Amino acid sequence: MQPSPHGVHGSSGYAVVADSLVRAAYDIAATATLVRQGTIEVSDDAVDVGHPGLASTLAEFTSRWQTGADALIRRQHDIVDRLGRVVESYLEQEAQAINGFSWVADRSGL
Repeated sequence: MQPSPHGVHGSSGYAVVADSLVRAAYDIAATATLVRQGTIEVSDDAVDVGHPGLASTLAEFTSRWQTGADALIRRQHDIVDRLGRVVESYLEQEAQAINGFSWVADRSGL
């Protein structure tokens, strides 16, 4: 039996969907690339929204957005690497479990 790349169920009742983790790693890398290339503009200080309160709220939002985008770009490789290692670990555990169950089934004649 081969491990399923679609999901691994933990002993405490949670499920890990390996495909989703791989997709998340890809999306993080792609988003960071788009921000770095300027395809996604993080903030635009020149926008006039016509109301000082709204302008202040927008400025605070864009400042926080910029902080998050900067962190994403700085840590993108670390995040992607860790997600990759998580997927590998879960798939290894699943393969070991499948092999163990196969061995038991073969020995018992199932």
